[in-house]
Amino acid sequence: EGPINLKAVRQAFDAAVQLGTQLTMAIGDATHKGAIEQEEKYRKISPQVKICLLEIKYLMFLFLVKDYLKINAESIKELLEKNPGYFDRGKLIEFIKNLAKKMKVPTKILKEIIKQANQI
Repeated sequence: EGPINLKAVRQAFDAAVQLGTQLTMAIGDATHKGAIEQEEKYRKISPQVKICLLEIKYLMFLFLVKDYLKINAESIKELLEKNPGYFDRGKLIEFIKNLAKKMKVPTKILKEIIKQANQI
């Protein structure tokens, strides 16, 4: 456990290159500004490799609401593909709204999930 720092972003990028994958992530309890800047540099150099910088608090929140939103492997893949870079609260809420729309989550439940997400 630790923060998402330059080293974590480099390791995620190197792993993607070595494995020949286009999706990868770095997970930590906080994200350093330098890590965000490094990911942006990698995206300019190699736009096909998408690195999602995901803080544990957002990952845990998605785990807690997974049954309400019917989160599955496909939705996680979508999260990674459509959200390279720093995954902040705004991206979390946008992901939740899009998924809720697809899964036809009742408005009352969606509003409560968003309310809770805003408190993270």
